[in-house]
Amino acid sequence: MLDIRSFYLNEHWDEFTLFRINKLNEELYPERTLVEHDWKIAV
Repeated sequence: MLDIRSFYLNEHWDEFTLFRINKLNEELYPERTLVEHDWKIAV
């Protein structure tokens, strides 16, 4: 808990949350890069 508080106090909170989101995405969806495409959607 103190580690997270130190990120917040040192104004690194935004970088930490982006890192954490990316890390969780890699863990939860390891095949994500296989299905990532630049899908063109007609509007």
